[in-house]
Amino acid sequence: MSRLLVIRHGQASLGTEDYDRLSELGRQQVELLGRHLVEQGRRFQHVFCGPLKRQRQTAEIVAEVFAQEGVPFPQARILPEWAEHQGPAVLRALLPQLLQTDEQVREWHQRKTASNGAAAKYHLRIFNHVMVRWA
Repeated sequence: MSRLLVIRHGQASLGTEDYDRLSELGRQQVELLGRHLVEQGRRFQHVFCGPLKRQRQTAEIVAEVFAQEGVPFPQARILPEWAEHQGPAVLRALLPQLLQTDEQVREWHQRKTASNGAAAKYHLRIFNHVMVRWA
């Protein structure tokens, strides 16, 4: 019987210049996952991943672990359909209107703009607020 194993990418680099890459912790998470899969005797006929950098890095690191252990691992096939949801695009499109109509978003945006080191925190609050309303 065939099995489908779905794995989410490791932790992304939130709050850095390039969010779409694995953080150091994310890289460690994926390496541990790869070792666990090898130890469990998992073998794969096909591997698919999304086009985002952190998705590809996840597949690449697991493949490296398999190679280090001498276990075959297929080349990952990239599926554009597996790109992350369109939340960032929705936020960009709605933010100008929300700054005029949503007092909470306006306050967070002002704090984000004025903050030293807390910009990522306020950006995430705005993003989560918009995603809840969008859903």
